[in-house]
Amino acid sequence: MTQRILSVGAVLFLAVALARSAVGPWLGRLEPYVFFLFCSHTLVFSLFWDLWRPAFGGYYAPGYPVFFLMAPVAAFGLAIVGMRILDWAAPGLLAVINGGRTLTRRKRAVAEPAIASPGAHTVEKPARIIEAG
Repeated sequence: MTQRILSVGAVLFLAVALARSAVGPWLGRLEPYVFFLFCSHTLVFSLFWDLWRPAFGGYYAPGYPVFFLMAPVAAFGLAIVGMRILDWAAPGLLAVINGGRTLTRRKRAVAEPAIASPGAHTVEKPARIIEAG
C-alpha cells in the first residue's frame, strides 16, 4: 500500500515538473488526442502484437524490447492520424466517440435565455455566436 501511495506521489511530481518545463507547451498541444488514445490503445497494441509476433517472435525474442518501446509511439501516432481523419470525414461520429470534443471548433448560433425588462410587454431573445465544443 505504501509503495502505491509513493508511486502516485512520484507520478504527480513528474507530471507537474514536465508541465512546468520547456516541454510543457508541446505536451499541452497533444492533450486533445489523449482520450482518443486511451480508448484505442488496447486495440492498437493487440493489432501490432499480432503482426509483430509471427515476424519477430514473442516475449522472449531479442526484438521484444523494440516492440515494447515503439508500440506506445505508434499508438499515439495512429490516434493523432485517426482523430484527424474522423474530424475531417465524420466530425459528428468523432464527437460521439470522443465525449463531444472535436479538433475543429465550428461556430454556431445559440439562443440566449429570454430577457424581460421590468415593466416591458415584450421579451427579447438575443442570439450570440459561441464556439462549439
